[in-house]
Amino acid sequence: MERLTTNKSVADMSMIELAHNSCYADDERNARYRDYEMEMDARDFARNLMVTLAKDELPVDDAEFDEEILDNLTIDPFSDVRGLIALFYRNLWAMADLREKLKYYEDADEH
Repeated sequence: MERLTTNKSVADMSMIELAHNSCYADDERNARYRDYEMEMDARDFARNLMVTLAKDELPVDDAEFDEEILDNLTIDPFSDVRGLIALFYRNLWAMADLREKLKYYEDADEH
């Protein structure tokens, strides 16, 4: 099977490679997002979305941020953008976690 994860720089990734590697975990297990234009912590991405789209702010403290995101996941994402941002953030960190697990198995398979 063809390897899906890569450690290439974003500039060297194809669109397909970037799709499989756009979310990842850094050395401290923080979810991160990257594309051809930016690279940032997933929490900061959600904070920026909240300010831009909802004219609201998410907490700077990670524990408070996580609690508010959890609360916002109960909001209907079709009627309130805060629910959509919470859903998007959850998918970012889930995708990062899955990418890291797949990378672990792909690395093990190579050895």
